[in-house]
Amino acid sequence: MIEFKKVTPDQLEVLYEISLDTFRYSFYHQNTPENYELYVSKALNPETLLAEINHRRSDFYFGYLSEELVCYFKINLDINSHEMYTVDSMEIQRIYIIPAYLSRGIGSQIMDFIKQLGRESGYISIWLGVWERNPGAIRFYERHGFTQIGAHDFMLGEERQTDLLLECKI
Repeated sequence: MIEFKKVTPDQLEVLYEISLDTFRYSFYHQNTPENYELYVSKALNPETLLAEINHRRSDFYFGYLSEELVCYFKINLDINSHEMYTVDSMEIQRIYIIPAYLSRGIGSQIMDFIKQLGRESGYISIWLGVWERNPGAIRFYERHGFTQIGAHDFMLGEERQTDLLLECKI
């Protein structure tokens, strides 16, 4: 069973490292090095991550299996970051699992935790954006009750990509 703990500012270095490692594993091979590096230098640098940790309506969580860090995720609450914002929905912005722990049911535990957190906080739905060229993630979200409700542009460096917008009622 995974134990989830909210990330604190003193854990910035750990968040930075896991963010770089998991994002590289997931997306480096599908993008140009230039666009990948440009995106990472802006979105996953320590200053940006610290600002996100400190944002009062965003929360990062680490997931531990027998005290070993195996995943992290980020949720946004009441943030008008995209056209999907409503006061009764929360956003999953990131879910990443350390590659050695993929296919062990950790993603399902993360999703159960997020849904429970959302229900306890009074939200009625969860939404997220997922790259249209990430079929494994799309299948995962569909298995957990998400359906496509739209799409929007996502800039990875200088490349315009399409994220599918998915929602799940909780």
